[in-house]
Amino acid sequence: MRASLSFWTSTSATAADYPMAVASQRLEVLGWDRSSRRIYVVEHADGRPTLFVIATSGEHAGALLPLSGDEARMATLRRELSPMLPVPARGWELTTRVVQRRGLRLASMGTPVRKFALGLSVSQRVGGVPVASGRTTVTAYLRPRAVIERVWLVPCENLAVAVVTYCGVPAGVGFDKQTAILATPALH
Repeated sequence: MRASLSFWTSTSATAADYPMAVASQRLEVLGWDRSSRRIYVVEHADGRPTLFVIATSGEHAGALLPLSGDEARMATLRRELSPMLPVPARGWELTTRVVQRRGLRLASMGTPVRKFALGLSVSQRVGGVPVASGRTTVTAYLRPRAVIERVWLVPCENLAVAVVTYCGVPAGVGFDKQTAILATPALH
């Protein structure tokens, strides 16, 4: 208990609850490649896009893996991929769990800022029964708050991708980042 109190009193206060609108990074879901069973997303950060792939099976299933790609490759993928279906986040729930608390010293600040290893779990329930779920761990700063921005269904598959926003940049009041979580059918 003493360590917990020390952490909260010796690091900077959590940022005010600003609306999650100012973002340093946003994810765009490009689409689904049926032949390779992969989902492609683009991260827009600092004015330049980065291509990522999410494998839906195998060793790296659910992980956001960076790919080399330029604007031409992304334009080609936009034409070739099957579009994913955006659905309301109603029926989806997000559970956050602080896995680890730390303080991070920034050169511009005297007191350390709060740094969290934040476990994010998304699940969809129908009539109280879980039908799909997925999880990941991210590094959040200042506050351990996250929200589901949107959910995309993979056409003709029992898969979904939830895009979750959290405070991922420690500078200033903290800017938001996004991550994609693959939700697969829940085992009963």
